[in-house]
Amino acid sequence: MKVFNLTLLAGACVCMAACSSTGEQPAQVHLQGQLIDMGSTEVTMRYDGAASMIGDSRDILLRTDAEGRFDTILPLTEPTYYSISRNTLYLTPGDDLTVKITTDNVQAEFSGRGASVNNYMKYRLFPKGGSYLEGGGNLRADWPATKALIDSLAAERRNWLDTLSQADATFKDLEGARITADVANSYLMYATYSNLLRGAKNREEMRQKLDDFYASLTPEMQPYFTQLAQDKYLDVAVVRDVMGYIVSPNSEAMKAWAEGVTLSPRVKELYTTAEQVGHLRHRVDADIINQARAYADSLQNADFATELKAKIDQAGKLL
Repeated sequence: MKVFNLTLLAGACVCMAACSSTGEQPAQVHLQGQLIDMGSTEVTMRYDGAASMIGDSRDILLRTDAEGRFDTILPLTEPTYYSISRNTLYLTPGDDLTVKITTDNVQAEFSGRGASVNNYMKYRLFPKGGSYLEGGGNLRADWPATKALIDSLAAERRNWLDTLSQADATFKDLEGARITADVANSYLMYATYSNLLRGAKNREEMRQKLDDFYASLTPEMQPYFTQLAQDKYLDVAVVRDVMGYIVSPNSEAMKAWAEGVTLSPRVKELYTTAEQVGHLRHRVDADIINQARAYADSLQNADFATELKAKIDQAGKLL
């Protein structure tokens, strides 16, 4: 984990000024403000890109004063997602942000360069709440009515994204994928939050009801997964969540969703590497560590290899 202190680096400030005069974006972000009710003066800003599914070595530790105030320079060479508590931030090289962040993402305040996209990110959905279902609060009388609401809410969100000022094409592309994945997740989670499975007499009937519902979603889910199966979208957390359903389908309906969808080597490697980390969490012995180390040496994606090797080192210390 990278650690950044309260004090600004004078040399970094000089670099930012120099880059500004030449029109080039500095490979860093100026981040300052206040973190409230975090429970500590050391607050983790978690890396939220693809490799975060494997490990946490890219996390950043922000050190604040007793009132939660901080002022720091973060090295950054490309746009990256981070999270602080329930807040998801999108940071771009050259950003100069003043923030006020609490554990309630909607209460966050942003000003300065980069504020526009981060004010938009305040309202990103939470997959574990069923995305547009909002923990079941948006259920309607039946599936057609609920689906209509999901689709209308997604259309509103997409319209907001399309008209967002000071947002570049990369951000709009990634967040467009997030909306698509949120819709797919909302469809999937309907069975969990609704009374769809009510009346099933046994596990077999429950499974049949679920499979029938999943099968009915195939016309919508196939094009969604075709769109989402791109390496660049792995940096969006909810995309990683829903892609797992076709990387390792557990029903015939889910296998149908994957028909015609091409999974790239990077997509496949992300999920198989995450499985290796799962093995290390489940049990630690010399054989498992040696197997994981051999697998890490075979990886084609350096960011995945770095995270897995860090996990292997941690597991080795437990022995």
